[in-house]
This record gives sequence, structure tokens and C-alpha cells, in this order.
Amino acid sequence: TNLVSYWALDGTVGASGDAASWVPDKVGGIYGDEIIPDGTFDASDTYPPSGFYHAGSTSGSKYIEFNSNGARLVFDGDGTTGTQMYVNPAPMTIGATYHLTFDCTVDGGGNAKFDGGGTGDSGTIGSTGAKEDIFVAGQTTLGFMRKSSGSSCDITINNISLKQILGNPGKLI
Repeated sequence: TNLVSYWALDGTVGASGDAASWVPDKVGGIYGDEIIPDGTFDASDTYPPSGFYHAGSTSGSKYIEFNSNGARLVFDGDGTTGTQMYVNPAPMTIGATYHLTFDCTVDGGGNAKFDGGGTGDSGTIGSTGAKEDIFVAGQTTLGFMRKSSGSSCDITINNISLKQILGNPGKLI
């Protein structure tokens, strides 16, 4: 008989919030390779880094700016959806579980979210600080966008890391 999975309750995948309710499968390694190799926006990167792109309309009050400080997302408070930043250097696998971490600086209006199209994502970014989440992908791209129309947002995102959690991670409920 081969052991397929086991979950020790002595440690979690994430350190805070919802991410701290996930336990790793203890058979094999916890993480796959880094999916976003240019998530640090180093000065040597080209801008936008490989795999980053924007979708939606841009104007003087809706834009994404890439530089060595990160990706700055600015949305005015109009009622349209505006522009979104997507990250797709190595597509996510639909149904797989991912660990996302990034740093965020809110310069005005933190009404933004990240979206992997699945369960456990679409978390509100909201405030300055280190962010962490675990989610099951429902699409192949990771997006950062305004959470709701009619609200403004001015945030800078840096040090983005996205890794697939290997095996069969479990969620404590």
C-alpha cells in the first residue's frame, strides 16, 4: 500500500488570514516553481515585465504604470470597469491550488482586488502592507483590478509571488 497524502496539523501553508487555514500535503514538496519570475520589478527588468499586460480602457485617470517600484494601478471613481492588469507568464492550471503573496502600497483609495477566477480569491487589497492568499484557480490568468465601479483606487503592487501548492492541500473549516 502506498501513502498518497497525509496532513499534519502542526503547520499551515500561509501565515495569516484565510491562508493560515490551509494545511499542506506532507508527501513531497509543498510548492512548485515560481510562476511569476519578474514579480519584483527590478530596475533591470523591461517594462512591462514579461507576462504582464493590461486589458480594458486607459485614459488620464485610468492607467497602469510599470517601473522599479512595482505596478501602479490607478482608477478614477467613474462607473465604468476601467483597466485591469493581468499576469500570465506561465498560465495557471484551472482547479489547482495556488499561494499568492505580494506587497501593496495604497496611495489613495484601496478599492482593488486580485482575481484568479476561482474559489478563495477576489480578496480586497484595501490597505498598505504584505498580502497573502491561497485560492483554487478558475482561470489561467491572475488579475489585479478595481473591486467595484464607482470607487477610486491608486495602489502600487510589488514583490508578486505565485506558486502552485503541490499534492492535495486541505482547508481547515
